[in-house]
Amino acid sequence: MKFKTDEQKLAEAEFFAKKYYLSYSALSKLLSSPTVFYTNYVLNQKEDIKGVYLDLGKAIHCLLLDREQFENQFIVASSNIPTGNTQIVVDNVFAIHKELTTGTDDFNSRDLGHYGDEILDYLKEINLHQSLKTDPQRIEKIISPQSIEYFDYLKVAEGKTIIDNDTFELCLQAVEAINENEAVTKLLGLEQVNAEESIYNEYPLQAEPSVHPFGYKGILDNLRIVPLEKTIYINDVKRTGKSLVYFEESVEKYNYWAQAAMYIKLVKANIPEANNIDWKIVFNFIVVDNFNQVYPFEVSALTLAQWGVDLELKLKEVEYHFKSNDFTLPFKFATGKVTL
Repeated sequence: MKFKTDEQKLAEAEFFAKKYYLSYSALSKLLSSPTVFYTNYVLNQKEDIKGVYLDLGKAIHCLLLDREQFENQFIVASSNIPTGNTQIVVDNVFAIHKELTTGTDDFNSRDLGHYGDEILDYLKEINLHQSLKTDPQRIEKIISPQSIEYFDYLKVAEGKTIIDNDTFELCLQAVEAINENEAVTKLLGLEQVNAEESIYNEYPLQAEPSVHPFGYKGILDNLRIVPLEKTIYINDVKRTGKSLVYFEESVEKYNYWAQAAMYIKLVKANIPEANNIDWKIVFNFIVVDNFNQVYPFEVSALTLAQWGVDLELKLKEVEYHFKSNDFTLPFKFATGKVTL
């Protein structure tokens, strides 16, 4: 990034002036695409990632581990909501609507049909439906009963995630499958547990910078401390769109191994018992697949140790980007270590 605007330089100065706490998602971005990390985290231009798969995972977590908060985080639409480019267009138009009408009566009275010109402008900007001959045809592609209802839901969402009823039913089925698995409910502490046990769901942890110029942070799905067993269970719930038999591939593909290793670091930094030689840490990926098959993948102590070593190597790569302020290419490309 040879040429930087004054705004970019100012954003960089603000970013590096503060303590930074690396999350698993930020780590994954930095390892695969430092330019995306730079845009999202250094320039603070976060992308608004949406999708049924992401909504499924978030809703399943909430229904399973923090059900009382579901209504505070989600709205269930009575019909299917638009997806793909259509949803992106409606979201963009709603942002315009919100900017123009917040605090006025028009906020509730104006509907999606009011914004035909804005829809056309955005369609042209993203080169969508431009093969159609007329503007009314292009607008008709966007303004459907689903889109109109979705636009109205956005007015009352107030930061909540909108999911359709079909997605909600899939979530309920997945949660039911998990609850029917006795081994899993025991791991999560969903059944009767000993009074001495401590269980934390959706538990945020943070570790201060030490050997690296950044700290760590994460939200653990489920942390269970069992003094009678001298064991700390870290359980991470995953919903996969494939069969269980392919989950091992996902561990590498999506850097789940790094997430596990980071969570171990966070627990050791915050839970004193985790550093006692006579205590042990057990990490489980609790996976529900697209067939609602459920299995707790326990990670062996040997594998966890190796993942810890592998994570430290990756953190050295992260350190390179921070110290050099070079977010142009992934580490091995930036340092010229790739040949064919």
